[in-house]
Amino acid sequence: PVPSFHNESWKLISQGAEARVWLVPNFIQTNISNTSSSLGTSSSSLSSITSTVVCKERFPKAYRHPALDETLTRSRTKAEAKNLNRCRRGGVSVPLVLGVDLNSAKKNDATQEGGEKNSSNEKKSACLFLEYVHGVTIRSFLNVEVDMDANH
Repeated sequence: PVPSFHNESWKLISQGAEARVWLVPNFIQTNISNTSSSLGTSSSSLSSITSTVVCKERFPKAYRHPALDETLTRSRTKAEAKNLNRCRRGGVSVPLVLGVDLNSAKKNDATQEGGEKNSSNEKKSACLFLEYVHGVTIRSFLNVEVDMDANH
């Protein structure tokens, strides 16, 4: 299952054994007020900047015990965010961590409409939201390098 906040505008970039990587358009929207004054008149306009981000979704593994899966998913997502921030502080060019959603990795025991208790053990994903960086993936780059070496 995809994250609960997923919508049709998200585009799947890649999927591996551990995670799916989504391109999320219009994730952040910032309104900027422009005020200018000329010849005694003033004008004000509101412009908007939208930003595309990447969501790395660590999805549940059916072969793992649910409690172990939840613990591993949450700890790996937190560790990745922490390490990316450390790298960035150390001067390494890595994507900016914009957000982490660990709540979706918890079991859903919320009360449903009508007062019924939902005792579903449905496992959910944990998501890491990162700055989108234009370019090629490391996998693509390495595949090209391997192909070039094979042709020479």
